[in-house]
Amino acid sequence: MRKILTIGLLMLASHAFAQGGSDSLKIESLTMELEKLRSELSTTQDQLQQSERKLIRIQGTMEKQNLQQDQSIDSLENLIGTNIRNLKASEDRLGSQIKETEEQVNSDITGLKTSLSKNTLYWILATGFAILLAVLLFVFLRRMVVSRTDKTTKQLESTRKLLEEESIKLDNKLVEILEKQLIIQKEVSKSAGDKTGEIDHSLALKVADEIVRIQKNLSQMDESTRGKKQLNSSVERIRSNFEANGYEIVDMLNKPYHEGMKVDANFRTDESLDEGQQMITRIIKPQVNFKNEMIQSAQIEVSQNI
Repeated sequence: MRKILTIGLLMLASHAFAQGGSDSLKIESLTMELEKLRSELSTTQDQLQQSERKLIRIQGTMEKQNLQQDQSIDSLENLIGTNIRNLKASEDRLGSQIKETEEQVNSDITGLKTSLSKNTLYWILATGFAILLAVLLFVFLRRMVVSRTDKTTKQLESTRKLLEEESIKLDNKLVEILEKQLIIQKEVSKSAGDKTGEIDHSLALKVADEIVRIQKNLSQMDESTRGKKQLNSSVERIRSNFEANGYEIVDMLNKPYHEGMKVDANFRTDESLDEGQQMITRIIKPQVNFKNEMIQSAQIEVSQNI
């Protein structure tokens, strides 16, 4: 670059001198251009030097990176080789263990087959026979228990019917006695009432209690029970006589209970009822009225779901 510039300057100078001494202004202009060219040349040289230094640094960095990459590749290759060798060794050990296990299993199976001798088979047969015998014995005993239970149930049912029939006979006799007493009480009360104006209700209240008790027992008996229809007729007859004398047994059973009733009530919970419902489910003592006036308040049991 310097040689080219020097040659150019010499040619310019020769041309200047060949013109026979151009004026000083042209010389100065040429001088300024020459200086400018020198300055640009210097700047260009500096930039070239900086570029050369950068290129050298880049080359050094690239060489360093290439060296590191080569080292990493070598390390990875060594690691892969080590892993391959370890896998191979593990595969060999696993294959050996599998083979030993198969041999051991085969040996155990062979020993187990050998140990199943005739005595073992006899024990198995004896155990199976004992189990079968136990099952048959259980079935036999179960049938016997069921048969005895059925027999006992029938005996209990028969005994219950006999007791119910005896109860019906006794209640029939009681109804006859109460009817006679009502007739006598009616005559006595009429005579005493004419004199004192007071009526004795003790027998009537006793009759009312017995009517309610007998009706409750009849409701729990089977329709085929001997004497039930006869007792029903007797109860209806004495109840008609009872009402003909001015007495009334208020029917409350299975009727709704409500606050304010003049009764002596016992309460029990019954979740089968609707929520908030209260029902009279038992009459312990009936309410008895005489000529529409209460002479005995009821004692009842109320089932509720509250």
